[in-house]
Formats: sequence, structure tokens, C-alpha cells
Amino acid sequence: ESGLWGQLTLDKTSTEQETLIESWIGTASSTLISPAYVASDEKVQDASIQSEVESFATSVEKQLSETSGAFLLGENASAADIVVSVLLSSAAARTGAKIPSSA
Repeated sequence: ESGLWGQLTLDKTSTEQETLIESWIGTASSTLISPAYVASDEKVQDASIQSEVESFATSVEKQLSETSGAFLLGENASAADIVVSVLLSSAAARTGAKIPSSA
């Protein structure tokens, strides 16, 4: 068990942590997949797309400031950290969005 889907408790993954991981993955996917990989180069330059990516980055920064500062959920990396970081990095690179340095 890698622990990327939450920490095991009595041979079960914490339902609450699993729900939070799924929520971050779902939100990142619905917000960032298009600007990261699907939308045309012309479309990703639209200010509204850039603003959406920056807004998501701000929510990541806020979450990091409320936790350990290193991971979205707790003291260890999870699948949410991996998915969010890959999608946010790709979307920001394509759109030119400004993201906080610690996001």
C-alpha cells in the first residue's frame, strides 16, 4: 500500500480522507484538464481561462496554508497532491497563469 489514497486505519482507508482526496482530484480534473491538455493554444490564452487557473492555484495555496504547507491533506503526499500538481503545472504553463511560488 503506497498510502497515496489515504492512510490506512484498521485495514481500511479513512473514508473522510478518501472523500477529500477524491474531491481535490475531481475539482482539479474538471477545472484544469481542458486548459492543460484539451483546449487549443488560442483558447488557453483567453483571460477568463487564465483567471480560472489562477483562482484554482489560489485555492491550492489556501489549503496548503491551512495544513502542513507541504501537502494538501495531512503530513504525507496523496494522489491528490500528484494530480493537482501535474494538472496545475501544465495548465499554468499553457495559459501563462501566475501561480503562487508555494502552490
